[in-house]
Amino acid sequence: MSEAPKPDDVCLVAFGARTPVGLSALPAAAAVRAGIAAFAEHPAMDDRFGKPMIVARDPDIGEEIKWPERLWSLLMSAITEVASSLQGKVPPTTTMPWILSLPPARSGGDTLAKSIAERLTREAPAPVKPASVGTFQVGHGGGLLALEDASKRLRSGAVELCLVAGVDSWLDDDALEALDVAEQLKSEKNLWGFIPGEAAGAFVVATRRAAERLRLEIFGTVTGIGRAREENLIHTDTVCVGRGLSEAILQALQPLERGGEKVDQAYCDFNGQPYRSHEFGYAVPRVTRRFVDSTDFEAPADCWGDVRAATGPLLLMLAAVSGRKGYARGPRILVWTSSDGGERAAALVKVPVVSQEG
Repeated sequence: MSEAPKPDDVCLVAFGARTPVGLSALPAAAAVRAGIAAFAEHPAMDDRFGKPMIVARDPDIGEEIKWPERLWSLLMSAITEVASSLQGKVPPTTTMPWILSLPPARSGGDTLAKSIAERLTREAPAPVKPASVGTFQVGHGGGLLALEDASKRLRSGAVELCLVAGVDSWLDDDALEALDVAEQLKSEKNLWGFIPGEAAGAFVVATRRAAERLRLEIFGTVTGIGRAREENLIHTDTVCVGRGLSEAILQALQPLERGGEKVDQAYCDFNGQPYRSHEFGYAVPRVTRRFVDSTDFEAPADCWGDVRAATGPLLLMLAAVSGRKGYARGPRILVWTSSDGGERAAALVKVPVVSQEG
């Protein structure tokens, strides 16, 4: 049996998204559900075989816009959507902690986190002004690690609302060239690479107490979070047998042990690289008893490309929308992510599954 709702439950109460397949959350989720991909030739860059690079670009951000400003445009779009959904519900003077998942720091020094935090302090819209800005720069796993941080703050009673966001873009000349040289760029002659994308996702979590007081819609409840570290990394000569991912998933699924419930559906960050599918293949025997069907998962990189640090918030958005729109296969949804640097993270979300008419 599921536990009864508690006042300090961590609830998902607002979402925003900006992706190559949808400029806000609902269109993006609909496109992923329909299997619509936004892959196209890069307008200016060829790969090492002399063919145009295939990428997933934001349709409204011009090719001439450089990397830092691309990130800012993506992030502010997602955050503005969140702020708009809270207008009239959350007092306009409200401030809350922000925890961001940003691209990994670049060699030679990196000022991205500082510059984004300073700009957000000046330009973030009400009613989600940042009281503070924390960051994770660990790639794919950053968004779920940020969720874990936010959940701890809410459960401690220190805050009642917290904003989590993730943003990333591979649409940078140096980054694309590096992927090509490293044979990570997917093409007709390199089938085991990935399609570089760009996106942002954002959400607000609140205690159930605060959500009910403010009369916010609850899109889902975070019931479990797990994190671990994988020592056998991608792009090394070691063999990954899924120990880190298994540990993170099993931690997230501990609440299911009490009632004998199972995961109904999952969203993950598979992007076409064999390492990721092999990792989960090794993890499956350790976790499969907690799934209705451990092979039933969605990998939206098939639609919007690999979006690295933006992945976690966007997967949570897809889980929430699937419940709200009535096509989730059940209320218990797992999301998991794997960073190239070894961070593994998973979150179990319970969504209210409404009728198709919702």
